[in-house]
Amino acid sequence: MYEFLAYRKIDEDDAQMLMDWRSSPHVASHMLTQIVPDLDQQRQWVRTCNARNDYAHRIIQIEGRDVGYCSITVTDEEVGQLGVYVGELSTPRQLSIYNFLGTTNQ
Repeated sequence: MYEFLAYRKIDEDDAQMLMDWRSSPHVASHMLTQIVPDLDQQRQWVRTCNARNDYAHRIIQIEGRDVGYCSITVTDEEVGQLGVYVGELSTPRQLSIYNFLGTTNQ
């Protein structure tokens, strides 16, 4: 993998950042669903996701900074469905194209 690209596990302390990213106009406008801006619900969502066997999610880091979110869901047919977004607008676009590369290895 590239040195500038890393993934880290998500915990409840990330709930506010994820909620801010997910509800920002540049992310929310491309989503099929909306989220309720409720920190307790977001923390519960993180706990629920972390407990699932068919789902993994990570914070994408570029050059050591948290910049986005990625997830993979494995369906009954053993097909992986990826979800990715860049939450930080300051992320250099030339680096963000790599944001999904290691998802399947996490």
